[in-house]
Amino acid sequence: MLGALSRPTKILSTKAGFLPLALLLSLVLPSVPSSASAIEGYDPPFPMEEYKERRDRFMEQIEDGTAIILGAQPRADYLRFRQNNNFYYLTGLETPNSVLLLDGTSGRSTLYVPRFSERDLRVEGPQVQPGEDAVEATGLDSIRYLDDLTTSLIASTAFRQMGGGTSKIYISSFPEEIPAGDNAFMSFMAAQVPWDGAMTREATLVRWLRDRVPLVEVGSYDAIIHEMRRVKSAREIESMRRSGKLSAEAVMEAIRGTRPGRFEYEISALAEFVMKRGGAARLAWDNIVASGPNGNVWHYFKNDRKMENGDLVLADIGAEFDYYSTDITRSWPVGGRFTEEQKKIYDCVLEAHEKTIAAVKPGVTSADLNAIAQRVFEEHGFKEHAAHGIGHLIGLSPHDVGSRSAEFVPGVVFNVEPIIDIPEKGLHIRLEDSVLVTEDGHEVLTGDAPIDIESIYALYDEGSRHFEP
Repeated sequence: MLGALSRPTKILSTKAGFLPLALLLSLVLPSVPSSASAIEGYDPPFPMEEYKERRDRFMEQIEDGTAIILGAQPRADYLRFRQNNNFYYLTGLETPNSVLLLDGTSGRSTLYVPRFSERDLRVEGPQVQPGEDAVEATGLDSIRYLDDLTTSLIASTAFRQMGGGTSKIYISSFPEEIPAGDNAFMSFMAAQVPWDGAMTREATLVRWLRDRVPLVEVGSYDAIIHEMRRVKSAREIESMRRSGKLSAEAVMEAIRGTRPGRFEYEISALAEFVMKRGGAARLAWDNIVASGPNGNVWHYFKNDRKMENGDLVLADIGAEFDYYSTDITRSWPVGGRFTEEQKKIYDCVLEAHEKTIAAVKPGVTSADLNAIAQRVFEEHGFKEHAAHGIGHLIGLSPHDVGSRSAEFVPGVVFNVEPIIDIPEKGLHIRLEDSVLVTEDGHEVLTGDAPIDIESIYALYDEGSRHFEP
């Protein structure tokens, strides 16, 4: 794990003879002529001013350091490309294999992109390439080809060290965020297989830097960008509202479409249809539709069981809209009505859900919410079967980055997710919603989907028009 750098001191003043990275690049690298098609391939959901404001805030915090943000590598499996979350957060750019350099001294941003042949562009589609039009459209200070990056970094660090300074470079210490990924979980899993010799791109970058520039000081920018991403802007919130509405509509149709004898995959397909027809770019993760004993497998993805009368079924789903996700779970009876035992458990989880969400406001922590839920479980006699965590942050990642112990502030989106799990009886009830912290309380982004028992019954009784009677 990389250590965080202490607050940097100003070692790159021009009086001492040092040059900011961005200024150095303008001296040692030729400018690239403008291209009429330079802005093709750039269609971010937000105005470029929002990405520039994020970069400026980020660079203020790295002071006189330089940050290297790696874009995602091209896919080799013909699935749709999805950009690295940190890179996308700072650029809105989807060009694969790009690298962003942010110079805290000069406050300038330089993007490095691969060279694409005419065939590449015909096969894969337009991509951002260097040119004045692209610089203007993206709000970046410079766009250059990726093969200039090595020379730029080595020259920059050499100039700084010749003057007696230390080159400070910030990178991410986490593995690249993949679609539906969880940084903490990916780091944990990577540590479980040390014998295979595999290194993350980030670890390889550290080795590369230290081999070529022995005195370079490398630290992590994760704490900076994680806190930035934890608090959503007005535009991010609007995208998450869109995601929340689609996710809620999908789970409502899943309830309508449930009948004994149908398969879990039919319900999953129905939910996916609703989300994508409504404009979702992709599923935030593969739908979880778990009936009967499958509900006790919390992250169950097979979705291949025939549902039976008397079963419970849950759908844990989320639509991705503008790269942002929400997360909703509902549990309901396959036959349309709960048994007395199922209803008793459902009432307990519902009470925990409602009391926990009612407490969401600025100044509250996830530990406070968990304590509320645990009290409800204990009062109903289900404490030993209750999950011990109440939820997670959500945003660009379904389990988003940021401190999970910090007090909530307006703009935080937290998923409230009380669970009772009784494997020996094949019972599992989970109720989940994405909740935005507002100035005076909260807003349930996935709240269009009903959750009380009578409304669940009414939805079920409507039936789905996508199935024959």
